[in-house]
Amino acid sequence: MTAEALRAQGFEVEVSIDAAARPAVEVEADRIDRQAERVAALEQKAERRSDRAEQAWKAEHRAVEALPPGESRSRSVIIPNSAIDEQSIQRTGG
Repeated sequence: MTAEALRAQGFEVEVSIDAAARPAVEVEADRIDRQAERVAALEQKAERRSDRAEQAWKAEHRAVEALPPGESRSRSVIIPNSAIDEQSIQRTGG
């Protein structure tokens, strides 16, 4: 809440602004920490997408194996589009 909103609710508010700049070392350390957190988040995202692509690849192969010998069908007939993340498969080289 802003100071005005707190005052409107009956709170006493004192606002103090420190105009001093933080040391460059501290600023850089904070930036490195944020960057490391972003890297970790992106690695987790990549792992999830890789897992989904692997699952789609396996589902396609199970469906193909279930076809009678000599019969072939397009991927769109074998597995509904919602079951395949085509972009994930292409990104992982599948």
